[in-house]
Amino acid sequence: SIHDPKSREGREFRRKFRVPFPTFKLLLRLCTESEETGHNRLFRYASHDACGMKSIPLELKLLVVLRVLAGGLSYADVSEMTNNLMSETECHRFCTDFYKTFSRCFRSEYIKPLRGDEMLQSMRVYSKLGLPGCVGSIDATFIGCNMLPQTLSNMATGEKGKGLLFNVVVDHGKRVLDVQEAVLATINDKTSVVYNSFVDRLKNKEIYNNVKYRLRVGPNDNDFVWLSDCYVLADGGYINIPQIIPGYPNPAELHRVKYKFSDWVASIRKDIECFFGILKQRFRILKNSNNMHDAASINAMFVTCCILHNMILMEDDGHRLWEDDVNWDELDPPSLDEERTEAHNQFASLVTVTMVEPTEDPATFDEFTPQIVPDDGMLTRIDDLIATEHVHHSNEVRQHFELLRDLLANHLHFIYRARKLRWPKSRASI
Repeated sequence: SIHDPKSREGREFRRKFRVPFPTFKLLLRLCTESEETGHNRLFRYASHDACGMKSIPLELKLLVVLRVLAGGLSYADVSEMTNNLMSETECHRFCTDFYKTFSRCFRSEYIKPLRGDEMLQSMRVYSKLGLPGCVGSIDATFIGCNMLPQTLSNMATGEKGKGLLFNVVVDHGKRVLDVQEAVLATINDKTSVVYNSFVDRLKNKEIYNNVKYRLRVGPNDNDFVWLSDCYVLADGGYINIPQIIPGYPNPAELHRVKYKFSDWVASIRKDIECFFGILKQRFRILKNSNNMHDAASINAMFVTCCILHNMILMEDDGHRLWEDDVNWDELDPPSLDEERTEAHNQFASLVTVTMVEPTEDPATFDEFTPQIVPDDGMLTRIDDLIATEHVHHSNEVRQHFELLRDLLANHLHFIYRARKLRWPKSRASI
């Protein structure tokens, strides 16, 4: 049966339309029964139109949208697939209107920062990977657009051609947490992130504002501090602020601790690169240059693809992939001889850090799991670790950024030595 995603018919449906049949039924239900779309003329359906002609079923229209997104086909080709029940013009009009309506109605429901148990579970994955406090990875992807207005032609033509850039934030399970509005291809990452609402909300503690995590500052189990500064991973093209942590520049010239941290960050943030590959392979319209004429339609189309990606992830339970501890492998540190030679590579403390006496039972306490802080609880931020006389008033943000990155590199080094660093197992060994 086509209702079973594992059946032959179910697999064939997913191959052609890129979504499992249960997701298609959910999509149909959202368009007809949801309060956001129930009164929208785009999704109203009557058996006959005003001229007495039989109306085109909404199911067929949705299949046309999915076929266009999945294969990047022209509207003329899709019109022929419907045996000309929908003209080329009608296919174009409905697809464009669908992108705008669907993305506006369901963006906040399916693309949003995590909260509660989902937030703790996602952050726990990064803690096991040696990066406590991390909530995701950020990067930009290029979408080609051949038919943008001539007035935008020069500004939209970058190294990869004419098009737009989209900054996206995903967690380690490749769940989309935020999509920035499209920017022109000539705008670099340092400039585009200034307009990123996710980073701004992270900076202003509007999201992930009630969670704290443990950061090791010494080799012993008691050498730690609690911090509440959450961040995303990025490459070196972004501005240096505590909310965006890249690796160190020129890692080959650094000593071993910084080099390991840079190499580790580059490995962890591959989830955003994998996400872009999955998204463009699933929705081929993003892989090739499209023929839309305005940036608003392209932006709505990209957001629609991201919403569908999250819906598919939820249907496949992909967002729960990292919950099972059998998927983790323990990394062995080098021998004691190598450890002695690395002693000089440990960071000297940049500030005097107050050690916190543990109140938890070491036998039952899980240091990988962040904790929710009550509304009246105390939150320690990175600037609280710097004594007043050591504050660089000329550039406090840069000072906070460098301190947080150094502490994270220290933490990674210490938990690696303590045999507490984890890495996902290969599929063959699970």
